[in-house]
This record gives sequence, structure tokens and C-alpha cells, in this order.
Amino acid sequence: MLSKMASLYGVTETALLGHQIKDEDGADYRAVAERLLGDPEMPAGLHELAADQALMATLAITSAEWEALGSIKLPHATDKIGYLQLLATIRGISRA
Repeated sequence: MLSKMASLYGVTETALLGHQIKDEDGADYRAVAERLLGDPEMPAGLHELAADQALMATLAITSAEWEALGSIKLPHATDKIGYLQLLATIRGISRA
């Protein structure tokens, strides 16, 4: 599935996983995730994603990506998988 997503967005699998993504401003993306974890208004699915330390380390979600994910107002609640799909879309768009 990762291969198909990478092909769809025209990026490498590595880029989709975040290994080539760095914060342009040097911000610590973990600090943004921790701030989101402390926000009682944060959607449950985003909280679940921010709490998954192993996945966070693998994906290396940038502070800009966390901000984008946190700013999206969805019509229905979604889970961690839904936010991973949004992240893949954000990364695909930003690479276009």
C-alpha cells in the first residue's frame, strides 16, 4: 500500500514516511505534538497519533505538518488511521 501511495503522490516511500522531511525553521516537531497532547479540545484520533511515540519517530512529522493536522476541522471524528491518511495527503500536496 505504501508503494501505491508513493506512486500516486509522485514521491518515494522514504519521503512519504518522513525520513527526508526536516523542519525548515529547525523547530522540534515533538514539542508541537506534546503541546497538542495537552490540549483537551484535540480530536481523539489526533491525540492517538501524537501519543504513538514509535510511529512519531518513524514518520518524523514536522511542526508544520502537526499544525496543519491540528487545524483541520472534520465533519466527523476520525481515528489515528484517518489522520495518517491526511498526513499522506498533506505530504503529497507539499511535494507537488
